[in-house]
Amino acid sequence: IVNFAGRKSAFRGTLDVTYADGSRRSYGTDPETWRCGIAGPVTHAGIYDGEEYDARIAAPRTGEGLAENAEFQGEILPARDATVCLRRDLAMKRGPFDIRKGETRIVDFGQNCAAVPEFRFRAKAGTVLTALPGEMLNDADRGVRGCDGPKGSVFRANLRTPNEGMRVVYTFAGCGTETYLPRFTFFGYRYLSITATDDVTVDSV
Repeated sequence: IVNFAGRKSAFRGTLDVTYADGSRRSYGTDPETWRCGIAGPVTHAGIYDGEEYDARIAAPRTGEGLAENAEFQGEILPARDATVCLRRDLAMKRGPFDIRKGETRIVDFGQNCAAVPEFRFRAKAGTVLTALPGEMLNDADRGVRGCDGPKGSVFRANLRTPNEGMRVVYTFAGCGTETYLPRFTFFGYRYLSITATDDVTVDSV
């Protein structure tokens, strides 16, 4: 939670549970029964920044108690209308393939979509894989829209943050097959430009 207002970060909410027998119960946040976690493998994330994930870092500790923050005096309302959800039934899969150190691999998913890439891959610990999404490829005619790279590379000059954002950066733990799905960002893209600091075997993306 980001400090958009107030003196310190806070989270407030309710979890409404419907049991199999039809009974319902609401569990509200409070400093006695809820716990928080600090840090973890997601080292940077944002809707326009993309996500950076270091699989060598353990999951956040959840035993830390909460301090009460009474700044918020508003009303909590339930979500209405359509919600955003992950449609795995619409997933377009590619792979398997290898990425060699210093090589750039372009993956074409066949159509533009609002999505996030999910990887099943293997590499030694400390290897860093960077995936750059884009909607178009650069062509030979630089006068059409102003290409930002060689022919066939992913065009990113139209993005809000083409150089420092809109990316996925994953650091391997080196523990065999690893699975990664970004959870704090999403992109509009058809193509992924993938590079790595060492050899990577991609089972699927």
